Amino acid sequence: MVNLVFLDASDNKLKKLPEKIGNLPKLQKLHLYKNDLTTLPDSIGGLVNLKEINVFNNKIIRLPLSLATIDGLEVRPQMDWACGCPDLMQGASADILRLIR
Repeated sequence: MVNLVFLDASDNKLKKLPEKIGNLPKLQKLHLYKNDLTTLPDSIGGLVNLKEINVFNNKIIRLPLSLATIDGLEVRPQMDWACGCPDLMQGASADILRLIR
C-alpha cells in the first residue's frame, strides 16, 4: 500500500480515519466525501505528495494544522463545509486559512 497514489474512501459512513493514513508517502489524491468524519488525524501531514483532498459532505468541525505543511495541497470543497461551524478554524494558522479559500 505504500505505493498507493489515489484512495477513494467516499460514501462509507466513516467516523474516523486511522493515524496510519499518514504512512502513505506517495498518495496524491484522497477522496473522503459522504462520510461522518468530524476531524482528520494529525498524521495526515505525513502525506507529503498529497495534491487534492475532498472532504465534502462530512461533519468536519476542525482541520489539523498539519495540513498546512503540505505544499500545493488543494482542499475541496473550498468553502462548502458541512457544519458551517464558526469554530472550524479556531486556533488555525494563516496557512490553513489560505488552504480553504
